[in-house]
Amino acid sequence: MRTNTKKDPLAALVIDAQSVDRERLAKALEGRVRIDPRESLIRFMPGIKQQATIKQLILAALLGQMAIRLLNVEQPEGLTPGELAQCTGAKGSSLRPQLKALADDEIVLKNSAALYVVPAHSFGRVLEMLGDQDD
Repeated sequence: MRTNTKKDPLAALVIDAQSVDRERLAKALEGRVRIDPRESLIRFMPGIKQQATIKQLILAALLGQMAIRLLNVEQPEGLTPGELAQCTGAKGSSLRPQLKALADDEIVLKNSAALYVVPAHSFGRVLEMLGDQDD
């Protein structure tokens, strides 16, 4: 049997929903959050909550949870609105409309466990919203 050794030009278009560039993720979180994968904790660096918008805090928290999941696969993938409120310090009445707007724009998605996640296809947009260059 003969196999085609030529690279498929469509392969560059395929994204793996589970695939994340760990270096870009670490760069996006650096200076914003610290994480504890064993305890599934996300802590914002001093002053970040005062400088960032609620949307940026939501996105940074979701990226933090993504990093925790990459380091400890036993952790759930994503956060509930209540967990996001606790992590960001934003009140539910302020957080939920921002989370809905992010979901409506498909920047974040609700997974099968009803947890909000940043899907691979919107990773570049999230980095832009956080003020990072998407290389």
